[in-house]
Amino acid sequence: AAARPIKNGSQVQVHLGSARLPARLFLFDGETVERGTSAIAQLRFESPIFAFVGDCFVARDASEQNTIAGGIVLEADADRKSFRSLAQLEFFQQRSQSPDNLLVLLATEFARDHLKTHASVLTKSHFSAEEIAEGIQRLIESKIVVERGEIIADATRWQNIFQHAAEMIDAHHRSHPAERGLDLSELRREFSDQATEVIDALLQELCERGFARSGNRIGTATHRVALPAHLQTAAAKMRAALASKSFDPPSRKELAPDAISRQVLRFLLETGDVLELSDEVVISNESFACMKAAIEKFLRENGEASVSELRQMLASSRRVVVPLLERLDREGVTRRVGDKRVLARNGA
Repeated sequence: AAARPIKNGSQVQVHLGSARLPARLFLFDGETVERGTSAIAQLRFESPIFAFVGDCFVARDASEQNTIAGGIVLEADADRKSFRSLAQLEFFQQRSQSPDNLLVLLATEFARDHLKTHASVLTKSHFSAEEIAEGIQRLIESKIVVERGEIIADATRWQNIFQHAAEMIDAHHRSHPAERGLDLSELRREFSDQATEVIDALLQELCERGFARSGNRIGTATHRVALPAHLQTAAAKMRAALASKSFDPPSRKELAPDAISRQVLRFLLETGDVLELSDEVVISNESFACMKAAIEKFLRENGEASVSELRQMLASSRRVVVPLLERLDREGVTRRVGDKRVLARNGA
């Protein structure tokens, strides 16, 4: 009976350590395994088991009358969907030749999975954390993998990710020269299949290799924002409108009623020429600086002031002065005491 071929899908009893576990055996290729030959197979158990890469086991037939095979664990976590993929075949073939070689185990894991966190590398193996760390360092020195923060990555895969991100940023500069760079949400969406740690490591390397992050955007360090020629006239009109009533500017809706003017306003906000005090109030950077200086001077001379007093002093409106003071509060310039404002440093 033991000389009969092992059939694909056979029911077997697996003896692993002191455990005896029922399982079904599925071959990677072919329908049978002849006596005296070897094959790659997957064991699917009725419930999760505890096993490490490198563990040896014995398989007996379902009746446990005959021992039909011996085996070694090449991967502790089975995946039905990817079991018969070409990547898995190469992974298993390389490991089966050197199942106890740490460097082979590490290299095959990175070649297949591409990116891993330190904590997830060979967690189900008999190697210690120190041995694994030493093995990773040897792969880094051989330029097989690279280390980026908490991420260890296949060197070729990491370079491809970096190059793809760089090309996305360059393409965004060409199509949107008025913006500082690519929105980070677009970058995260493009690499949505990657862990947060991978995106963080990618952003760090981009900033170390010729790119710069500004708020929620990232662009090349040499990029200088510039409005397209067909928007420059609209920008001049918007600057003039803000300057004509510098302390009581038009509302946002009045200032940017259409798509073109909204695009211009977005550009001015991103370059810092215009500041946003609230959803409805924007003001030029120059006007903000003048109003801030005037408020500081008034409070130094008078000690405190209400919103109404500051509004009258600035010849502005409550619509503008209230969000202006709230911003100065956040910046630590002023502090609210009851219905009055004082200089924050005087209060300190």
